[in-house]
Amino acid sequence: MGLAYNENNLWVGQIALNADGSSSLPALNEAPNLVVVTNNGNLTAVPVGYMAKFLVRIKLRSGDFTAMTVNISTTDNSLSICGVRLVRAGGSYPCIDTAPVSMVSDLDEALGVNRKGSIDLGYLGNVGTDMFVADSYYDENTVEVEVTAKVVSGSAGSTHNIDVQLNYDANYGTAHTVQGTVTATDTTPAWISDATTPADLNAGTSLTSASITGSDNAVTDENLATIVVGESKRLVFQYETERSQTKNGGRAFNDLGTLDLGYVCNSAAENTTVADTLRVEIVVKLLPGAVVTVSENLVVNAALTSNGQSSLLISNTFTVADHTAYKDFEKDGINVDNSTGIVFNSTETSITMPVGSIKVIPLIFMIPPYSSSRVYLDVQLPVNTSAIITFTSFRITRSGRSLGPMGDYFGLFSETFTYAFNTTQVTKYDLDLGVVTNAGVTRNQADYTTDDDTFSAELTIQMADSVVAEQGTSHVVSIGTHVAKFVFIMDISIAVDRTTHDLVFNLSSAVDASASNPKEEEVRRKIRRIKINRRRIYRGYDDGDDDDDDDDDDDDDDDDDDDDDDGRRRSRRGGEEEEEEEEEEEEEEMLLSYYDV
Repeated sequence: MGLAYNENNLWVGQIALNADGSSSLPALNEAPNLVVVTNNGNLTAVPVGYMAKFLVRIKLRSGDFTAMTVNISTTDNSLSICGVRLVRAGGSYPCIDTAPVSMVSDLDEALGVNRKGSIDLGYLGNVGTDMFVADSYYDENTVEVEVTAKVVSGSAGSTHNIDVQLNYDANYGTAHTVQGTVTATDTTPAWISDATTPADLNAGTSLTSASITGSDNAVTDENLATIVVGESKRLVFQYETERSQTKNGGRAFNDLGTLDLGYVCNSAAENTTVADTLRVEIVVKLLPGAVVTVSENLVVNAALTSNGQSSLLISNTFTVADHTAYKDFEKDGINVDNSTGIVFNSTETSITMPVGSIKVIPLIFMIPPYSSSRVYLDVQLPVNTSAIITFTSFRITRSGRSLGPMGDYFGLFSETFTYAFNTTQVTKYDLDLGVVTNAGVTRNQADYTTDDDTFSAELTIQMADSVVAEQGTSHVVSIGTHVAKFVFIMDISIAVDRTTHDLVFNLSSAVDASASNPKEEEVRRKIRRIKINRRRIYRGYDDGDDDDDDDDDDDDDDDDDDDDDDGRRRSRRGGEEEEEEEEEEEEEEMLLSYYDV
């Protein structure tokens, strides 16, 4: 510092300050003054569901210097600590950190309440000269911390407490504890205003997405979710907001949604507008089958309602664009792993399929959050000189909450089938799902799971009787998706099982006693053998033994001949033997053409 004694000369003086980090802070000679004041405006008791505010006022004497934290706790199951923040400090603390670190912790998931909160005020030094007064009023020697809690439950007249512990001195080794108390009531006022400014209100609030206008059934309301809660709005709980979507009139899809925020309290934060902001996201989808025209306008209306009165009306107009010019979008910084893009949803460690069998492959497909793009899916099946495995069907069985009801639109998706060698065997399947959007709205909800970003499907395939489908050989079915900038591929290996028997045909016959005379009806059964490439097909029975085939025919004939008219029928068979041989040859030719084994 200096003192000028004329225009050209200045007396200069210096003061040396030496920092010593080796020694700890000296202990305070006297404990700080600590009081807790309940600050609930004109309320003598707080209704269940409303907020309760406590002002923690700390006073140091002039010249006192110490490190300090404030720790809040409660064992009361009816209270939930919502926030702890520095509100203001007197002029005796010019170097106080105006944005100290605070936190809320110890969530009881069963009850949905937070039991602890804290704020680290750092080093506090009182450099003022005002007289120290140990009372509950705010003055220049005071540091004021606000604790916001919610009365979750309770009966009329019940009291609920928080413990406020002040830790100070070296290593926060000294503690001083006081208690704050609030009384509950079951009477809810129509309106509560703690101050004349809208920055300090406590009211029931809901935001409604009203009917969506434009082409009928063109737009559906997908979801409503709280995204950002400002610093001042400590009493909005994600897990307590109630969401609902309904249909207006006879429309096919949801076009009316409501987000009930319950009681919202705004405890004023100074010099900020962000703190007073509650941002809500409304997600709507233009349906794949909507009958609309390019450049047509669709309107989404929203109304903010407090205590049954509409206080804000908002309308947003959307214009229908040409889908062929659609540009994919994905949020920067979203990284996904190929192992999560497509998942085989089964505990099977290996898949084995007999020839001719059908297998359902359960799959889960992931759509990255905060992306909107055309989604393509394809299935590649193995082919040699003929199809080894063929495609049968594909269907969507479930879609996550962030994706909307994809299965409802499956009939509008574009399917392409590729056939092998001009046959009916499908060996490649392509599916264009159109534009699929994952707005990521459920990621801001307490009940979010990764299933919200996925859809489940079932792929049905069949093992063909290919030359290369030999016993024990493995063949690969490849499944892929193209989503935004991501490409996911999964290969499934399937083994061939030829240890099972060939096809077995069963023939059964019966006499209808009401429509015929069982004494005069004759049921005849004949087993015929056909040899094809050293494999046998029987009409009715296959015992796998060539030597017994003639015996089987004889036995069958004997069964047919055991009747009262045995001689007459046996004579008739002798006369028709040549004719039956010709019929057998004709039938063999017919079966050969039908059963290509």
